[in-house]
Amino acid sequence: MARIPEEDIVRVREGTDIVSLVSERVVLKQKGRLFWACCPFHQEKTPSFKIDPATGLWHCFGCGEGGDVFGFMMKSENLTFVEAVTTLADRAHIEIKTVEEGGAAKGVRDKVFAVCKDSAEYYHAILTRSDIVQAQQARQYLGARNYGSEVASEWMLGYSPGRGSLVSHLSKKGHAAEDMISANVAIRGDRGQLRDRFYERIMFPIFDLQGRCSAFGGRLLGEGHPKYLNTNDTPIFKKSSTMYGLNVAKNHIVSKKTALVVEGYTDVIALHGAGHKNAVATLGTALTDHHVKLLSRFAQRIVYVFDGDEAGLRAADRAVEFIDETITPEATKNPVMLDVLMLPTGSDPADMVATEAGLAEFESLLKNTKPLITFALERRLSRYDLSRPEQQVRALEDAVGVLAPIKASSIAASYARDLADMLAVAGSSIDASQVLGAVSRARVAPRRSDYALHDELLQEPAQIAPRETFDPLEVEVIGLLIANPTIRAAIKKDVSPDMFTALTLQEVYQALHEDGASKAPNTLLSELATSHPTVLPVLSGYDFASAEAASASVGHEYARNLANSHWERKIRALKAQLRKVDERAEKQRIVEEIVSLQQKIIT
Repeated sequence: MARIPEEDIVRVREGTDIVSLVSERVVLKQKGRLFWACCPFHQEKTPSFKIDPATGLWHCFGCGEGGDVFGFMMKSENLTFVEAVTTLADRAHIEIKTVEEGGAAKGVRDKVFAVCKDSAEYYHAILTRSDIVQAQQARQYLGARNYGSEVASEWMLGYSPGRGSLVSHLSKKGHAAEDMISANVAIRGDRGQLRDRFYERIMFPIFDLQGRCSAFGGRLLGEGHPKYLNTNDTPIFKKSSTMYGLNVAKNHIVSKKTALVVEGYTDVIALHGAGHKNAVATLGTALTDHHVKLLSRFAQRIVYVFDGDEAGLRAADRAVEFIDETITPEATKNPVMLDVLMLPTGSDPADMVATEAGLAEFESLLKNTKPLITFALERRLSRYDLSRPEQQVRALEDAVGVLAPIKASSIAASYARDLADMLAVAGSSIDASQVLGAVSRARVAPRRSDYALHDELLQEPAQIAPRETFDPLEVEVIGLLIANPTIRAAIKKDVSPDMFTALTLQEVYQALHEDGASKAPNTLLSELATSHPTVLPVLSGYDFASAEAASASVGHEYARNLANSHWERKIRALKAQLRKVDERAEKQRIVEEIVSLQQKIIT
């Protein structure tokens, strides 16, 4: 997982103009010192999204979202925190010391990215401009599939002639041999000589979420093996957690709330050309749960599109491994929906959408996808002769294995009834109660799709932290402490950390009390953005300008109100305790404590 030193995070935050960043996505109008716009995160007609350049914070009074420049990038681009910092560092031309734990330093990664970029440009130039016979054949092959020059340019398609040509080109551009090897575009021969890894292949550059070339897939032109060759794992590329076309498709996926997952590069290109720009593909591997986690950052629904051949059926059968508690309503308010589209026998997406009739058939099938669980149940039952009672029992035992991982969820009962209906259609007398009993006894089979975790894309995405609910009076006191250094002492005199009901605000107040005596408001906000990011959405809507001009008497008033609120809560708790006590001495002790607290209330 990537780490970025705190000092680099601060430099990137201070080096990014929040107004300039947001204006790249929405139209801003300045009113006084603030900037306003219609919120980019929800539909609205009246602007309720504000930016305060003085604090570097944004806030929407409509949906309640808010934060700093990193929060805006994470929300608008569905990035992790590390990705947001890295993206803004590149935007501001700030060098940071990102280090992958157990991996390569940023300097090494930058060199590998540079090798991939120059390799992609070289391959593309060979395909589009070279007059060698193999490049002409590659153009003819792509042209026959309706992938002309525009498609080649859009997807940066290329051709690798091999025979050391790429190594020679990269060497002339100053790239070191070890960096070429790290990028996996070159390998050492038996005698130690450096040679091209890809040769006589049509090249498909693979881009990360920020649009940087990080790897390649090569299709052999002509006979030979392997037909497809992909980049091995490198310091900047992990095959089991990367998807072809996601850098292009992510915004369309967010818009449609659906991701189409297909099996090949050409399928993605063909579907995008046919208007289905929310299509992505795996990279020579079966779909993994890490892919699902990655896509769930953008999609509410994932449709697996499987080729109508034996390999497609095997891939579809394996997809049952993604049925677990994470897709249940109990696990999350918005569980990702997993659907299956099985194409007709002998078909693949690229071939289907090549004609108008095929495209119409594909779109019709897309409207009638099946939930993955339903598909898996039907596939399990299809293995048995359900006209025979003994086969019905075996079919039930097999099918309930699909539901075992979610048997504690409310949806398990619904699917159990569906399974009973499927068996009944086949003439079985097994009823829903028997199915439910079998589900409750079923054991969860071990998963086969276990991959090593190497970087942040394989972890749960570090999205913007969910908003906490804070007492407005407590927020006001924290805001005053940050905005107005002259009244900090007045507030600290009457307020202690335990007077805040929210643990987060207790920690924030403690930090401000100990370390914030002489720090400027922007410095304190910058520190809080890292140490306590959950308070940013609330503080981003705070009126720091008014607080900055507040007098000491205002600070005293808010401090007094917060302290009184604290004592009154304690008094109410003691009175409730008093009603439950019978022993006379204990009653007397509680009454004395109540009187003592009442004397602390400032009128």
